[in-house]
Amino acid sequence: SLTKLILKYTESEDLNINYGPERPGDILHSYADISKIKNLIGFKPDYSIEQGVSEYISRLNEIKKK
Repeated sequence: SLTKLILKYTESEDLNINYGPERPGDILHSYADISKIKNLIGFKPDYSIEQGVSEYISRLNEIKKK
């Protein structure tokens, strides 16, 4: 899950996520599936979700140091 990847790359034990109350129209469950676009036009992502999270957190850490 995304939460597990963030914990892995931040070397944290807990994210302390605070969820607000549900709002009308909120999406309760979501799952991304790119298989259709892969089949239709041969789309290939440049980054895996794991690589993207890793690079994003690395960049945030660089910014924090400045």
